[in-house]
Amino acid sequence: MDIIKSTENNKHYITYKVIGGIFDFRFFLGEQSAEATLEKMNFYMGRAAIPPFWSLGHHQCRWGYKDVSYL
Repeated sequence: MDIIKSTENNKHYITYKVIGGIFDFRFFLGEQSAEATLEKMNFYMGRAAIPPFWSLGHHQCRWGYKDVSYL
């Protein structure tokens, strides 16, 4: 896919040249700050799930530590 950005008469254009496939674009326009744009995108897509607290240290049990003094 080729993406060409051009400017003519103070207008900005983006041209996509593709061989084939399906376009799946989402544009979030009109926001003054990046934080507001990301907030709108998170509202659209949904926020990431927070893992349960007990799972955060689960990977450490696979390292073969015998006890706390072995560290």
